[in-house]
Amino acid sequence: MEEKQLTPYILKRLSNMSFDEKVRLYARLRLLKQNKQISGIISKTVGFESFNSLKAEITHHLYDGNDNYVNADKYHEMLDAMINNKNIFTMFDAYTMCMYMLFFDKFIEYAKDARYTDHIRYAKEKALDYIKSNTYFDRQLLNMDYDEKGAGMSTLLKPEYRRSIVKYLTQDLKIKNGFDFVQKYVNDELDIDYEDIIPQTDPNKVYANTVEEYRDANGRVYYIDADGNTYDSSEIADFDYNGYSLSATKNGFVAKSKTKDNDYEM
Repeated sequence: MEEKQLTPYILKRLSNMSFDEKVRLYARLRLLKQNKQISGIISKTVGFESFNSLKAEITHHLYDGNDNYVNADKYHEMLDAMINNKNIFTMFDAYTMCMYMLFFDKFIEYAKDARYTDHIRYAKEKALDYIKSNTYFDRQLLNMDYDEKGAGMSTLLKPEYRRSIVKYLTQDLKIKNGFDFVQKYVNDELDIDYEDIIPQTDPNKVYANTVEEYRDANGRVYYIDADGNTYDSSEIADFDYNGYSLSATKNGFVAKSKTKDNDYEM
């Protein structure tokens, strides 16, 4: 699939995300790839009839240890969601999403040469042992209370934009090694200057990432900020950040990569 560059909507969405939201999105995008890898490992190891149950078993393992006695509440929370065909990953908060990214990463590493079901189960146990020994793992902090739909994530997860968004986040969050970065995040030991990832702006200016675009009955484009103030495009400064520029023009938002010549209108 052809990789598409960031649109004005996506650039505006990313630039206004909190640090935790950006980390969650990064882990979420990594999980999409990991899920495909895990499906491939299972499909070559077990028959079709066992595929869904074994994949569910692996997914359950981090959340509740597959134990409906010790972790009954968590066991039934995830089980009920899966029975009702809910995508449980849309319900994970930043900590839970990151823990799953780490767990799946290690599981894939240990299970890549698996030939039998026992190898799969050994790999999930070994992956969990690593997580317990090397991260701040607290099962009670794992939860499924996040509303991904409400956060407007669907566009950010489209296949054609994933690579561009991962590149953006890798630069924005100064990620050199994704696993190490997320591991430090869940351990709350990130050696990062939060001010470095916040764009410096002039408080006396109105920037393109802080307004919404509207059109009147005659098709004229104008912009409104959070306080309801209206602006023409000439009154709005470009928002330059992380190798991109977002402009509010008389025809609508335009995003431009500073390394490419393409413009993208909404």
